[in-house]
Formats: sequence, C-alpha cells, structure tokens
Amino acid sequence: MATSEPSGGAQPVDAAEIDAAGYGPPPGASEPPGRGHGDPPPARRRASGRVVAASAGVLLLAVALLVYRVHHRHRVVALAMSRAERLLALDTAAGYRQAAEMLEPVSAIDPLGAGSMRAFALAWLATDYREPSLGAEADGLIVEPGRADPVPVWADLAAATLALGRGAVGDGATYASRAGASPWAGALEGRLALAAGNPEAGIEPATAAATAEPGLVAALAVEGDLLRRGRQDAAGARAAYAAALARSPAHPRAAFGMAKLALAGACPLSAAIDPVRRVAGDGAT
Repeated sequence: MATSEPSGGAQPVDAAEIDAAGYGPPPGASEPPGRGHGDPPPARRRASGRVVAASAGVLLLAVALLVYRVHHRHRVVALAMSRAERLLALDTAAGYRQAAEMLEPVSAIDPLGAGSMRAFALAWLATDYREPSLGAEADGLIVEPGRADPVPVWADLAAATLALGRGAVGDGATYASRAGASPWAGALEGRLALAAGNPEAGIEPATAAATAEPGLVAALAVEGDLLRRGRQDAAGARAAYAAALARSPAHPRAAFGMAKLALAGACPLSAAIDPVRRVAGDGAT
C-alpha cells in the first residue's frame, strides 16, 4: 500500500530517529545562553552565592568581635594601671596594698606590664612595711618580664626595690639605672645612696626625680632625708618634707623627717605634731 506524503511538502520523520534523539534539542540546535554543560542551574548558583555571602558576613562579625574584645581588654588594663600608678605615688602601705589588689585581676591579662607594676607594689610592702612574704610573690611576678625584650621598666623598678630590701645596694643600683626613664628610678637611687651611707650621691637623682614628677612623694621624702643628713640643709629638707605631706598627709618618712627636724630645733614642733599624729592614727600607712 502506498504511503501518503505529508501535506505541505514536509519530509517524513523516522520513529527510530526520535528514539535516538531522546528529549534533547534537535540536531543543530544551540545550548541555552549563559549555561555550559557543567554549570549548575541558575537557582542553585544563586543559593551558593547567598551561602558565600552569609559566611563572609559571619567571618567579618567574628573578626569585629575579636578586635573589640582585644581593644576592651587593653582598655581595662590601661585604666587599672593608670589608677594604680596614682596610688603608688602616695608611697604609703595603704596605697601600695590598694594598687596591688587593683592590679591582681589584670596581671593575668598583661603579665609583663600590669604584672610588673603589681610586683613593684608588693616589693615596697616587703621592703618598707615588714611584709617579707610578699617579696617572694614579687620575685615570682618579674620572672617572665625579666626575660622579655625589652624588660618592662616596672620590672626593673621592682627588682631594684627588692634589692634595696635585701641590702644589695650594687644590684639595686644596676636595676635602677636600667629604669632610668622613670622618676621612680631617681627616688630609688636616693634610697640606695642612704643605704650605702653616701647621701651626697643620692641628692642629684632624687632632686631630679622630684622636679620631673612633683607628685612623686617617694622622691620628695627621700630628697628631704638626703638634704637633712647629707648637707645639713634644714630649710631645704623641711620644704621637701612639707611638699610630700601636702600630697600624702599620712606619709611616714616625711612625717618622721619633720619630727627629727623639730627635735633638732630646726623647725617648730607644731609642724611635726599633726603629721606624726596622722601616721600614728592610720594603721594602714
């Protein structure tokens, strides 16, 4: 039986050809634009992009939180050290004790800076206020700072103070010279000169320290001692003691120095009575 030709002059389509072609595009047809053979569908690409953007956002947030945390920790340490330094400048047992307590929690965060400053406070309590057990703690706190490069100034000051307490004048002078950028070094050099029996050698560094840092009571008080004992300069000594007491009214060294001047007839007794009473009535000094 004859096969009829399709209308319109179209060529007949073989069923086998359809089976071979499957559901793909007809021979010669191009791929859809913008998509290769291995590319994921557009919807999947958009989802992947969102995941990448979200991951980047989480990473940026984590970095921002870390930066804030580090900044906050540094700010807390700096604030504690600033407040502690004002307490240290009073040069009293109460001031050193409060400074040490304030620095204790931040010493774990900053063992070099805050840890060294805490060691310095403890060293003075051990040296001037008969608390020798605190000297061992101070020694322990400056082990790590002593290995740093550079060694923190507060670590050298603490080592000089501990050496003063042991009577090791040479070692103390070495550590104090290393911390020469700090006015505390001049105050320590004055104390070391007194301990060595050579007050004249301590006048210049102590006076320079008191001039550079007028609020540093330790420098003012030791300047008074050096002027009184080394040069018999009663007027200069009285002025130094008075300046120390104006900033730290219960300062023991300045009060006792003023009392010695009064006993020697170098100043009125009234100038010494109130300071000595304040020291006697303040069990924490």
